[in-house]
Amino acid sequence: MSDEDIERVFSHLDKSKTGFLTYNEFCGILTDKYKKQTPARPADAPDALPEDIEQKIQANLKRQNEENRRRKE
Repeated sequence: MSDEDIERVFSHLDKSKTGFLTYNEFCGILTDKYKKQTPARPADAPDALPEDIEQKIQANLKRQNEENRRRKE
């Protein structure tokens, strides 16, 4: 991910605009993935990440998992 992508993600998640993620902002990231299991979200939790950022994160995770698997072989 580019520095710009990382800045977009952080800006999106830092709803309080403090330069830090609050506990509720961080938990909002997690509960967004499990909305059906945990419908109650804190009021200051961020919305879902933009789709293009989510795709980049997933691609990076997949690439990292493949590299880890190759190292074990």
